[in-house]
Amino acid sequence: PLLASPDARVRANALEALGHFKAVVDRDIFMKMLTDSNHRVQCAAMCIIDEMGGIPLDGQLNAMVHSRDELVRASAVYVLRTRREFPGRQELLEDLADDRSVAVQRQLSLV
Repeated sequence: PLLASPDARVRANALEALGHFKAVVDRDIFMKMLTDSNHRVQCAAMCIIDEMGGIPLDGQLNAMVHSRDELVRASAVYVLRTRREFPGRQELLEDLADDRSVAVQRQLSLV
């Protein structure tokens, strides 16, 4: 029920909690959340799926890096910041280096 909450923060937190039990949780739950309407939920799903391995997420992350929405771009930097082995990580970070968004630059400063 928490993954269906209208509150994106609740969905993201529920997903992150389930991520601690990824060995016993069906991967499809995390995959479904990649299409959530909220960038934070998508990022939580990406981080968990990346930890599980075996599923390339570079296309989705590339789309987030090049989004018009600065919060989506900032969330993409968060994923790149926390998942250091992500394929194409350095190139995606370079794509954001000149981003004028304060939110994006704040995340980049933590890389």
